[in-house]
Amino acid sequence: MTLKYVEDCRRRYPPNQFPLEVVQCVFDGARKNAREKELTPKNTKAFVELSKQESRRAPVYIDIDKIRQHARTEDSLDIGFYLWRQADVVEIKGNLHHGAYCIKPEFWMAFLSLRFDDGRPGILRLQGLGKEVWAGIDAREYVDEERSSWDG
Repeated sequence: MTLKYVEDCRRRYPPNQFPLEVVQCVFDGARKNAREKELTPKNTKAFVELSKQESRRAPVYIDIDKIRQHARTEDSLDIGFYLWRQADVVEIKGNLHHGAYCIKPEFWMAFLSLRFDDGRPGILRLQGLGKEVWAGIDAREYVDEERSSWDG
């Protein structure tokens, strides 16, 4: 049986648009409904961080034990990914306790853009978003090249 708020999120955000809204909606719903351990936010954040480290271009499978270790959680019954399987945005190789998770390619950019409330107000949460796109590019050189292209 699919969780009600997951169904609501999927219904609210049609599949033909950028999936950030549905991914953020599911995440926020999980955080709101979280019980004492906050496993979904902790493990989702760890999963996204590890996914970024492992590959910048495409999703990869991340071992469940690696996620637990990165999130610093030992809970073996529920690592907070039940809702992501319900929302059909992650794939699993193996099983819940000894498997590996992968963000489905169509949700990759949405997961990388997922906002984790870190206490910073409004627009400041966007600080650093997309910085990997500009890694290794000299800002002054880029601007100079752009300006020189205006002259024809």
